[in-house]
Order: sequence, then C-alpha cells, then structure tokens
Amino acid sequence: MLIKLYNLISFIGWVIILLLNLINHPNILVIQIVQSIAILDVLFAFFKIIKTNYLIAFIQILSRYFIVWGPFYFGNVPHLVIRLLSSFWALSDSVRYLYYYDTTNLLVKTIRYNLFWILYPLGIIFEV
Repeated sequence: MLIKLYNLISFIGWVIILLLNLINHPNILVIQIVQSIAILDVLFAFFKIIKTNYLIAFIQILSRYFIVWGPFYFGNVPHLVIRLLSSFWALSDSVRYLYYYDTTNLLVKTIRYNLFWILYPLGIIFEV
C-alpha cells in the first residue's frame, strides 16, 4: 500500500511539473520537491521492498539531485533548458510511476517501454 501511494504521489507531482511547463511557468521549487522524494526509490530498493538495484537507483537520483540542487538552485540555467529538461523528466517519470502504480495497464506498459527511446537521450543531452 505504501508503494502504491508513493507511486501515485510521484505521478501526480510529475504531471504538475509538466502542466506548469506547458503554461510556460516551470517552478524550480516544485521540481526540487518532486525530485527529492525520489530518494525513496533508493530506500525501497535497499530494503528490498521493490526489485530495483539500489546502487543504480542511487546513481540516477544523485545525478538529478546534482542538477536540481546545483545549477537549478543557483539560477544559472536558462529558463528554456529548465523547462525542456524538466519536461523530459516529467514525461518519462510520470509514465514510469503510473506504470508502477498499475502494472496491468497494457497501454501504459507499451508507452513506458517505448517512450524512453526518445526521452532518455534527450534528457541526457540537456543534463550535460
């Protein structure tokens, strides 16, 4: 039940970020909060509550922490880059958390396992 609630909250958080970006109003604080709760992915994996490798989850989370609590926080990132990068994150993570919330939905599963082909490379380019 805790995992389902966490996945639902994370899904909603990323959808809010995406909606804010669509109206051209990315909110760094919201991005920081939603991204920061992702540390629970690492903890859940470490305690074997989910079947993810905790080291891989930690590295992924740490790289985003560096961005949202470094350049985003200090404000030396162009508005367009923040908007695009957080939109790529929001699209990929909202689908991922929605899939984890309900793994029986075949449409969400198909989108989850195909959308990353586009979004992950774009995200990496903008992270660099």
